[in-house]
Amino acid sequence: MPYEADYQLLAIIASSVNLNDLSDALLPVAHILECKDFTLVLSCQRPLVPDLFYAFSSNPQWAQIYLQNDLHQEDPILHKSQDQPFAFLWTHDHQPQVESQFWSLTEIFNFENGYAIPINFGSQWKGYISFNSPKPVSTSLLTDSLLHKWLNGVVAGVGHMLMQKVLPHIMTEAVPKLSKREIECLGWAASGKTSWEIAGIMTLSEATVVFHLNNLIRKLKVKNRTQAIAVGVSLGLLAQHKVTHQI
Repeated sequence: MPYEADYQLLAIIASSVNLNDLSDALLPVAHILECKDFTLVLSCQRPLVPDLFYAFSSNPQWAQIYLQNDLHQEDPILHKSQDQPFAFLWTHDHQPQVESQFWSLTEIFNFENGYAIPINFGSQWKGYISFNSPKPVSTSLLTDSLLHKWLNGVVAGVGHMLMQKVLPHIMTEAVPKLSKREIECLGWAASGKTSWEIAGIMTLSEATVVFHLNNLIRKLKVKNRTQAIAVGVSLGLLAQHKVTHQI
């Protein structure tokens, strides 16, 4: 085995309580692979609403620039990881000679080569962990089965930490903030009630119900209540509504 895997790191990664701890644990993994640092990129595909993108790196500035500049749109590592189930080496040298903000920025940050592992967290999050290097990465990484087994343990530990402590918060923050009244109106609308019927159930005026429905339509960035109901189902908003009365 060309690299000495540290199995104690697996427990440290899985037991990380915050992103600083996780970064401190993943940097030694990069060094074991003779790489400079690491980047983790995830996308969350959600029906009817825009996808979510998350980036985390041992260089926080790179993660910030990645998200601010929507680099996921041209990130060839992300695109390949979605079609490639196995770990792969990547390098700027093998890319077509086209203008790319992604490659220009990786050059500035001094990494143009790496070893990427496609990852899937939960049912929606997909992406990769890349261990990055300014120089070409050894091709022996692709043929060492013991190292791959160890790296699968690394990815599992990362997934456990993120699913428990990070990704639920990101998904919650991405959901528009609706008031209790707005969610209740949406719930009754989803049950097939008209504005007039909802007003009777909630002991409000019909104009107030229409006001609440228009507010949530605006917040959800849709055109009508039918679309709002569909998006509400997709985001799990209707789980907060409990039918307590019928008319």
